[in-house]
Amino acid sequence: MLIFAIDNKGGDTMAEIDIEARLSYIVDMLRELFKLVDKEQ
Repeated sequence: MLIFAIDNKGGDTMAEIDIEARLSYIVDMLRELFKLVDKEQ
């Protein structure tokens, strides 16, 4: 989870927005992974 390590330097001022951004980023990554898996099967 590279994004967690990168974002930790930013501080806690926008913590909730950061969490939402991370979650949507992770969801997007999972969707891309599922697309790749579907193509291979």
